[in-house]
Amino acid sequence: MREIAIVGRACVLPGALSPEALWQAVVEGRDLTTSVDPAPVGWVRAGRSGAWSVGKRRGAAARAT
Repeated sequence: MREIAIVGRACVLPGALSPEALWQAVVEGRDLTTSVDPAPVGWVRAGRSGAWSVGKRRGAAARAT
């Protein structure tokens, strides 16, 4: 098993609405991962990796930095 560090004490997560609930889920070994429908937030696929990218829209011009 890999060691992890939990840093911070505020959270609202699917299946854990408080730090205490998150810790209980970790202790119990529960999997709190879930799928997200990208359509409502306007995500688009980034490259070929299949990863999702926030803040990018199809057909939008790139901003100069």
